[in-house]
Amino acid sequence: MLSCLRESTEWIATEKIDGTSTTIARDADGRLIVCGRNWEIRAGDNLYWNAVRANRLDEMVGPGEALQAEVYGEGIQANPLKVRGVHTAVFGLWRGRRLLSMADWPEAVRALGAPVMPDVHLGASVAEMVAQANGLRSVVSPAQLAEGIVWHSADGRVFPELDGRASFKVVSNAWLLKHGG
Repeated sequence: MLSCLRESTEWIATEKIDGTSTTIARDADGRLIVCGRNWEIRAGDNLYWNAVRANRLDEMVGPGEALQAEVYGEGIQANPLKVRGVHTAVFGLWRGRRLLSMADWPEAVRALGAPVMPDVHLGASVAEMVAQANGLRSVVSPAQLAEGIVWHSADGRVFPELDGRASFKVVSNAWLLKHGG
């Protein structure tokens, strides 16, 4: 499988952050929709809507667009990165049914993007990629282990080998052992 992913594909490695998945979308009528992993969240004073407002994510999403992000920090998943406050890391921007490459994101979205992992290169094997993720330090909080790496195709291309996705995750075994995953 790795050979098909390596052929003529550039990959971007970002930190996999342990938080809560959030999707912010605007329907064709202009209504803002905020969702957790599996459900729509009612507007109000709650973690999801507060993150949207604090980061002005509502201003970054036009009709027919959706942002995917991880909200992380105090009070979320036991805050394994030990950061103060609540933060948002965007990892996807959709226009209609098309995932945009990170290079095509507007600057405001790019500024909130999940941190790129420096000096990380796509391994030649699954074992090599897992070994690379093990013990990797977080870009967000260098004193802590990173949960892992998310590899994104630089051009947003999807792959049948990835069930039609443009990204895949490599989770650190060291992180799983420390955090009971």
